[in-house]
Amino acid sequence: CETVSFVIGQASPVLNSGVAYGMSFPQGVLLVPAPGNPSQSRLVVADSSNRRVLIWNTVPTQNLPADAVLGLPDVNTLSPFGPYGGANEVSLLSPWSLASDGTRLSVGDYSGNRVLTWDQLPSQPLASGPIPASRVWGQLNYQSTQADSGQQTPNASGVNIPSVFLESGASSRFFISDLANHRILIFPGFPNNPQTQPKFVLGQSSFVSAAPATSATGLSSPGQVFSDGTELFVPDTNNHRVLVFDAASLASGAAAKVVIGQADFVSGAPNRGLTIGAGTLSAPVAATVVSAPPQRLLFVADRNNNRVLRYTLTTPTAAVNSADLVLGQGDFVSGAPNRNGPPGLDTLRSPVSVSSDGKRLAVCDNGNSRVLIWLDLPTRVGQPADVVLGQPVASSAVPNNPPARGALNLIRPTHVSTDGTRLFIVDSGNNRVLIWNQLPQSGTQPPDVVLGQSDFSLGVANGGSGKISAAGMSFPFAATVENGRLAISDNGNHRVLIWNQIPTSNNQPADLCLG
Repeated sequence: CETVSFVIGQASPVLNSGVAYGMSFPQGVLLVPAPGNPSQSRLVVADSSNRRVLIWNTVPTQNLPADAVLGLPDVNTLSPFGPYGGANEVSLLSPWSLASDGTRLSVGDYSGNRVLTWDQLPSQPLASGPIPASRVWGQLNYQSTQADSGQQTPNASGVNIPSVFLESGASSRFFISDLANHRILIFPGFPNNPQTQPKFVLGQSSFVSAAPATSATGLSSPGQVFSDGTELFVPDTNNHRVLVFDAASLASGAAAKVVIGQADFVSGAPNRGLTIGAGTLSAPVAATVVSAPPQRLLFVADRNNNRVLRYTLTTPTAAVNSADLVLGQGDFVSGAPNRNGPPGLDTLRSPVSVSSDGKRLAVCDNGNSRVLIWLDLPTRVGQPADVVLGQPVASSAVPNNPPARGALNLIRPTHVSTDGTRLFIVDSGNNRVLIWNQLPQSGTQPPDVVLGQSDFSLGVANGGSGKISAAGMSFPFAATVENGRLAISDNGNHRVLIWNQIPTSNNQPADLCLG
């Protein structure tokens, strides 16, 4: 029961930097202006594959751990084999959408087929354990996760893959986009309990029907909606379009008044069945509208085209033939993920959510396991983001990637060895072995020598040269030292390297090779 003196590879004994700084295929992002202070916003991210929601109390300007987390007890913990403690009031199965009025927060829990609401948007973790939700909708209790509340057919009390949205303005209606039932459920406000039923349904003629359709009244797998109290914008994902409804006259079975991305209400081919362009969409999944007088701007996450499009709208919205700005691509006729190259601040791979607080724009870049933030609304085609969250650098896309590599950042270390004087750590994920000439006295003492790389900032297999050499390594697994000699199992290169004397310089080549 002896207490650990210090830890190497993390800033503290409890920190897990890959989890604290990283994300894994996030699905939702929300900028939440503070009540009474629109210039001050919080950032909320549905980190879906990590089964958690991350909350920053201010919009970060660099990659930082969140201030609070839902679904798990802290930002350093993961629950890789299922929801934390099972399906309950503190766990999340796969959060993917978010809604807030600045005080309360609702989360659409994708595979839990439920909506969880916290009456107070948390700003810090509890002293012990995850923060419990205040209420659930879509299930009779917190332990149930069946589609349609366990009933055999669609109904007014259950959902099948829900996403959520809270309307701005005086009415503050609450919307649930019920993806697999091809409908939008509309409530007067946050649903108070499982018995609260929606007032209207869009996309279907009644609450018990669920057929997809391509028409002014039909929907096919609707995405994350947006309403400013005047108009409702519905990304109709499988019809490859965005429908615009008159929010003031919503009623069950209401017809859209404008279609974006198709030539008419009965067409539904991706990119209009043509080549990609400024007037086409392919699986749009989310929308947000920004009032930027004298303009009114619509941003759409055009997932399969790996871009976000901006449209300048009239008031009220009339026919919209094409977008006037694109993010994630260099022009309107390109749609390759990450522009056919590595990720960057100006690229996207399957964007799935977009949000704005009127000043900033945040995009959930799902395929790159990150969130991009523009600190001012973008004004030019292909404009790079200012901030990347979830990755140490803009060129990386590994889920749960720790901060930028350095002498004390480890990725999947597999072995530690000592001769009583020196310390050897096999840093497998960084394709290197670290050597301290004296046993370190604190977790901040850097190593003296690195093998397998030319310096402490690198971590590519075989030194990044693409060639196997006496100095490079690929996923080394173990090290042993005996009588002043060092042997390392170079796992990825199927060999053992031996140094006849303990190396004293970085990237020193081995003397012998076995295998």
